[in-house]
Amino acid sequence: MEELRTRLGGLPSPADAEGIWTDTWYHEAHNSTALEGNTLVLKEVEVLLRDGRASGGKELREYLEVRGYADAAMWVYGEAMQPRYGGGRLVALHEVRHVHHMAMAAAWDASPHPTRGRKRAPATGVAMTSGPSPAG
Repeated sequence: MEELRTRLGGLPSPADAEGIWTDTWYHEAHNSTALEGNTLVLKEVEVLLRDGRASGGKELREYLEVRGYADAAMWVYGEAMQPRYGGGRLVALHEVRHVHHMAMAAAWDASPHPTRGRKRAPATGVAMTSGPSPAG
């Protein structure tokens, strides 16, 4: 990240390139969760993240997976642009746990993992706040 900032001037801020950041956010949330078996199509992901409503009649767990992943991704984007916790150093284990918990907790609460049940929840980390979405 430091080389990106110093050699290339860094990434454009979400405020300067809102459309690009938002579009990237939609595609990343869709593609990443689809790799894990989520069946929401890109348009359903866009409606969910833009408008905060489910469309398409899928299982609640699928919407919660996408929303959780998108929230976690936004936290990571925010840390990449303006680190609050790491000060530019490598990612710490508690940060990885925090992101995993953000991504998975709601979906696993609604539909426990088939091999783990309710006994094992997503990893938890230190209390950290999530950043705002690029769409609002």
